[in-house]
Amino acid sequence: MLVVALVLCVGAVVLLAVSRARRARAERLLRGAETLYEAALRSEDDLRAALESTDVNQRDSEGDSALHMAYYFGGARAVARLKALGADEYVRNNEGLTPEEMRDVAATEVLLERTTACMTLSHWIDEARGRVLYDELRACPPRIYNPALVRLFMRERHRRRLVYLAVKVGIPDSKERLALILGIHFAGKEGRDIANTFLNSGSHELADAAGQWALRNGYDINFRVSGTAARWGEF
Repeated sequence: MLVVALVLCVGAVVLLAVSRARRARAERLLRGAETLYEAALRSEDDLRAALESTDVNQRDSEGDSALHMAYYFGGARAVARLKALGADEYVRNNEGLTPEEMRDVAATEVLLERTTACMTLSHWIDEARGRVLYDELRACPPRIYNPALVRLFMRERHRRRLVYLAVKVGIPDSKERLALILGIHFAGKEGRDIANTFLNSGSHELADAAGQWALRNGYDINFRVSGTAARWGEF
């Protein structure tokens, strides 16, 4: 019995070590694209050294390659170095975007930030400037706008204001993203405020998302017409 116990114990240690090794390898692979991008920023020699252990088209959990990152962060030299050493210009990330399209995503994030700076939750602070930016956002292609909205939301301090703006902009296909944002990232009073806004936004899809959020969080919804700080596609 003692021998069996020792064998089982050793087997468990081996399995644990294998599991840790696999996790460590997976983490290295996910960091590979970032490592390449950082090397490409420094010099061609650093990039060549990094490529000895990582494929030039290695991608992270978002599907971004080093070339995606270079375009996204505006690293012109990094872009040139990566392309010269064989980076694929047509590889697509999880959003279906090519590396060059990430430049447009970054520009749209800046546009969103500049627009939120011109508003409160419900009103313009600087309407003359804000209206021009708002019209530019309304013209953004959904496949560029929607990833930009989510990426900015994940690091934005004024998240409620950004959500209100997204409702007011009313870009097609963004309703699903907004529903996920409410369901995953908002709770308590702040979540109740967003859910109430969705409920009265004029969008059936957002109203359904509000109802599901209320059910999960133990709130009752009283259906009644009321004023709202955000109507779908209106500012």
